[in-house]
Amino acid sequence: ASLSRETLLAAFCPQMEVLLSTLESQGFEALSEEYTRQWMHSGQRVKVQAEDGSEVREAVISGIARSGYLLAVDNQGREVELHPDGNSLDMMQGLIYQKK
Repeated sequence: ASLSRETLLAAFCPQMEVLLSTLESQGFEALSEEYTRQWMHSGQRVKVQAEDGSEVREAVISGIARSGYLLAVDNQGREVELHPDGNSLDMMQGLIYQKK
């Protein structure tokens, strides 16, 4: 049995309306716990390399920073905010490095 577009949209749109309404009225904080529970990055281990290449440290993706960027915690408990314009990702190596 195939799923029609109409059936899919009828199920999706009311849920999306509720989420958008919550986002508009309460901000992302109201949705952040559910969002991070559903996404694939939580608990993912990565290596974060310093801009000058002098240091590579292990980190675990912990969620989303208040700024909206990816947040990780290194093995010394320091938070590392990962900005897409300032970091590159090597998925094969699990390495995130700061762009020069």
